[in-house]
Amino acid sequence: MLDLVTHTQVRLTDNPAADDDPAWSPDGRLLAFTSSRGGSRNIYLVHADGRGLRRLTTDPAAEGRPTWSPDGARVAVQAVRGDNYDVEVIEVRKPSLDPGWSP
Repeated sequence: MLDLVTHTQVRLTDNPAADDDPAWSPDGRLLAFTSSRGGSRNIYLVHADGRGLRRLTTDPAAEGRPTWSPDGARVAVQAVRGDNYDVEVIEVRKPSLDPGWSP
């Protein structure tokens, strides 16, 4: 990430595994991304300052393409199991309201 005022770069991930599919939470505080650092492709979260890395999913299926709900309480991901492509929703925090969520 680049601070536009100081032009300082902050590295948000640092791992030899592939980190991709970044998606910022609606409030800009968290970044969800896909990584193969645990062996299979799973979803991880990290704070905007690069701290607090957390693995969100542990499924052996390949998961990717995280998309945040409008309230930032949930993340939808694509899970690939063989020839099946599923969409799963993971709760990151308790939603304050349920504003509805549609494609």
